[in-house]
Amino acid sequence: MSTRTVQQFVTPAKVLEGDGVPVLRYFNHGTVEDLDPFLMLDVIRLPPGAKPLAGFPWHPHAGQATFSYVLHGSMEHEDTLGNRGAVGPGGTQYMEAASGIAHQEMPHFDDQGFWGFQLWINLDHQARLNTPAYQNLTAAQIPVSVTEQATVRRVSGPGGAVQSPCRELLFLDVSLAEKAEWEHPLPAEHCAWIMVLEGKLTMKDATGERVRLSEGQLVQLSAGESIHVNGDHACRFLCVAAEPVREPVFWYGPFVARTRDEMESVLARYKKGSFGAPR
Repeated sequence: MSTRTVQQFVTPAKVLEGDGVPVLRYFNHGTVEDLDPFLMLDVIRLPPGAKPLAGFPWHPHAGQATFSYVLHGSMEHEDTLGNRGAVGPGGTQYMEAASGIAHQEMPHFDDQGFWGFQLWINLDHQARLNTPAYQNLTAAQIPVSVTEQATVRRVSGPGGAVQSPCRELLFLDVSLAEKAEWEHPLPAEHCAWIMVLEGKLTMKDATGERVRLSEGQLVQLSAGESIHVNGDHACRFLCVAAEPVREPVFWYGPFVARTRDEMESVLARYKKGSFGAPR
């Protein structure tokens, strides 16, 4: 069984989103081909007492799925299908925008501030025709496996909390004890990356050399049938993988399609009010 190695480090950029929310954006437009089917990853991490977040008022989506995961604070969601929900630490919100939907997201602080992630995942052209769908899951609904070496929260994937995720999405929150090792099988063709949340860990690069990863660092992994991580220190990380779409990407703001003609169709539906209106 071939083991995945560190292929490249992904460096985030500081951007403002929504109503001026400071975000670390790890990938978006320029990395679509390398990280297919992942379109974008935004991370918000603010301490207690920071300026209140105005959030992300009503805005549309079409052609992708959004996957939000909260570690500190909470995220409140409302959409034009009538869904409403909020998740706190350890909870997740999964929305398949598919043929088109509008929603708003409002982050709120707790006594540790706010720390949350939003991942955009591409959909294939058939899935973009589907009716939008939404799931809201609390921390208590996410399966957790515990051994002497590792605690694994299976947010999405086989046996995970999120049902019918697009592109066979695997999303694991893994905590390792000091000097522990962790290995997990993956379909060889799936794109995969790891992001360190706390502590330090090591993996190998293509030459067999050990590479140390620290808090906040994200690495794309090579192809392979398994992931192997060494926790030289106690650490926590996200392990994320999914099946590539392997289709052209034509991106316009919050909309994703394959071609300009398809995008024009999306925009026409939006202008006609097909995505619904705030309730």
